Parts: sequence; C-alpha cells; structure tokens
Amino acid sequence: DFSAEEFDKNLKSTREVVEKAHKMNVEVEAEVGRLGGYEDGGPVVKQAEAHLTDPQRVHHFVQQTGVDMLAVCIGNRHGHYPPGEVTLDLPRLQAIRAAIDPSCLLVLHGVSGLPGEKVQACIKNGVCKLNVNTEVREAYLRSQDSPVKGKRRDILQRMDDGQKAMQNVIVEKMKMMGSAGRV
Repeated sequence: DFSAEEFDKNLKSTREVVEKAHKMNVEVEAEVGRLGGYEDGGPVVKQAEAHLTDPQRVHHFVQQTGVDMLAVCIGNRHGHYPPGEVTLDLPRLQAIRAAIDPSCLLVLHGVSGLPGEKVQACIKNGVCKLNVNTEVREAYLRSQDSPVKGKRRDILQRMDDGQKAMQNVIVEKMKMMGSAGRV
C-alpha cells in the first residue's frame, strides 16, 4: 500500500508490484487517496491529513498500473468514526466508478462502524470488496476479557472463544452486505 506516498510515487511503485504479481497470476489491490484514522499499529492519520480519491486521476492510475482492485477514500476512515453523522461522498464514488475500466473492482476500507444503509449505497455504486477490521478485532479482544464464572480458561478455550466472537461479527456484516449464503 503506497497511498501515503505522493501520487506519482504511488503509481510507479504500484506498477512495479503489478508487473511482478501478474507474472505469477496474483491480483493486486492499490489505494488512491488516504484514509484518516488508525490502522494496524501504525500512526494515527488525522482527518486534516487524509485526502479523498480524485476521480480525475484514477483513470490514469488504473490504466498506467494495471491494478485489479482500487481502494478509494470517499470519507471513510480506519478505526472508529467520530460521533454523529458519517458522511460518504457518493457522487465522488460514482465519478470514480465511471472513470475506470469496469474490470477494476472498487474496494472500501474502513467499513467498521458504517451504518448498513451507507454500506448498501456503496455496494449499489460499484464497491465489490469491503474491509471490516476494527469490529472484528474488538470482538476478539472482548472475548478474552470475559471470565467464565470465575474459572481460568485454557488457551484452547480462549482461542475458540475468540474465533466464535469474530465469526459472529463477520456473519452479521455478511448479512448487512448481502453476501451471506453466497459463494
């Protein structure tokens, strides 16, 4: 993920990865724009430092890199959303979809905490892959905090509890996204 880099460096680095990956029949996802929030132990990106995906530049990026999937920033963020209305720029998403080859799949990071109607609107506007991380990880951590009636749990029980907690969140998200029961 080179989204923290300047656009031209992101494009050049992504193109290099795509060239190598496609030789091995591996698909590549790239990100144009920069999400605010906190991701996987990295630094917090303040909203003022985040930037939305520019529909005018994505056509060139996808065409020049040959990327298979494009993660976009339309107001989504990593981690928790601040209290209040979550604003996603759906006209921007529509413009991005219209600007790139239909074979390039759209991806939305930062889906944890988005209301179902916002997720459905993104799907209706061409997003095919939605990343949910924060809610899944937090479910696992909560499962580790809950004692079983004062008894100490074995590591295998803890692992099983964590897996079940994550599965419950994933099943709910799959239902919300309309992908439950589909292959």
